[in-house]
Amino acid sequence: MGPESVKIVYEGTPPKSPLRRLIAERVAYSAYDDLSAGIGWMQFFDTCPREALVHALKTTVKVRPKDPESRPDVGSYLEEE
Repeated sequence: MGPESVKIVYEGTPPKSPLRRLIAERVAYSAYDDLSAGIGWMQFFDTCPREALVHALKTTVKVRPKDPESRPDVGSYLEEE
């Protein structure tokens, strides 16, 4: 599945399409930071249709753990002097 395939699916299916849901869930459960590989998810996001990205992000939020302990707190963003 690449950006062109996703574009074809999103242009040819209705908003509630099971195929769209499959794509969004695949991204939500499978995507990871593979930028060092040079090709993969990060490149997919750069060229994927906006509507598909929004759908994937909303699905990610739905399936992500709600446990606040698993999230970084503000301290992880502070620089030491």
